[in-house]
Amino acid sequence: MSSAEKSRILPPTDEDTRFKANLPRLLYTSFSFLVLFCSYQATQGLVTSIFTSVGNISLATLNVCYALACIFGPTVVEKIGVKRTLVGSALCYCVWVAAVIPGIPGLFVAASALQGTASGFIWISQGVYMAGLAQGKSTGRYNSVFLTIFFLSVPIGNVFAGILFVIQSSTSASAPIAAPSAVPVAIDVVRPPLFLLLALLGLVLIGGIMFFFVRLPEIDPNEQAKAPAILKTLKLLLEVGVEKRTLFFYVYYVWSGLELAFAWSRLPRFLEVNMVPWAFVSYGIGLFIGSMTLGRLYDAIGWKPITLINFIIQSAPYLILVLIEVGILQKSIWLIFFCSFCFGGCETLFNTFIQSTIMKYYAGERLATAFSIWRVVAGVFLALGYVMLEYLQTNVFMALSQTFLVVGLICIACLELFVKDDSAAKTDGAGTSTEEPVI
Repeated sequence: MSSAEKSRILPPTDEDTRFKANLPRLLYTSFSFLVLFCSYQATQGLVTSIFTSVGNISLATLNVCYALACIFGPTVVEKIGVKRTLVGSALCYCVWVAAVIPGIPGLFVAASALQGTASGFIWISQGVYMAGLAQGKSTGRYNSVFLTIFFLSVPIGNVFAGILFVIQSSTSASAPIAAPSAVPVAIDVVRPPLFLLLALLGLVLIGGIMFFFVRLPEIDPNEQAKAPAILKTLKLLLEVGVEKRTLFFYVYYVWSGLELAFAWSRLPRFLEVNMVPWAFVSYGIGLFIGSMTLGRLYDAIGWKPITLINFIIQSAPYLILVLIEVGILQKSIWLIFFCSFCFGGCETLFNTFIQSTIMKYYAGERLATAFSIWRVVAGVFLALGYVMLEYLQTNVFMALSQTFLVVGLICIACLELFVKDDSAAKTDGAGTSTEEPVI
């Protein structure tokens, strides 16, 4: 009998049985996030077109609050519980989408601060929830199911918004949003139809309601991890933050924030508002394809070829947009869609690269702290990037971003020369990682 035939008749392991028992909980929670973020992703893509400069300020505020929430979130989640945090955070997403409708800048900035805080809390809760389902075993299996479903929120949400634009199209055309040889600024932008905004609000409310019915995993109270006190968290952040190995990461963290700011802020301004959702459909497709392929590619060929691919994928859309801005290339919807697709693939690529590299050099509680430092630094520079894009032309921002990318990759290359990794400390006898993937 062949080995393949034997593998088909082997009885399921206890872990297989446990996974099947947890699958309904996992799928329901994953689809709850999918519905919530379908609305959020579509709305986020429209923010800088609706509010122009205030849109960038609001997104900057959102990401600063997100960075702070990642520091204090574990303690908050432990105090009020995973389900209450999921429900409360989801309702804050509903408030944020609702704040778009009146179009009052001050109200939307305040809602962005609330939503940024909720964003930090909901992802910490999601991590705790997934760890409770897996209980330290086959964590990649659980996260793979969740991420495959979750990453569909970008294309599905924006397809939903794009279809609604077609159904309820505006009678007046929006003005060109990007002018050659100048920082693209939205002028006389036509607001999306009220019908579209109400539909997005209805969708996010459905997602928020779904969280009320999330079933928590069955966990032995003695096995539940306790979040450290806030003072201990801050002390650990400081200790890990000044370690030699951490210093090599900071430049790359800065770049990851700046790159996301450009994709979500400047890119939409090259399009009329009714075409923005379709651009982010392309972004989502790039994100989804990348999530399905780049992890295996990283394992197969290593980080050095991956960094070269990263540089090419990220440089191509920048160069195209610069040539459009200076008038050398004619603006084409399909070129913008291609750029958006590249940025989506780039986001998955740098997330795969940096998560894998962090897990290689940190172990135990320092691993979670290292991920928190990444979130905080990237979140701060994502916020700063939104502000910078109000004043810098695309070619200047591209030069700055690519400089950080090249220097950041050089620093990580030097890391391999001067610092030993901790990967051996984080694997079991079979060579399988025992640490929970951090999202």
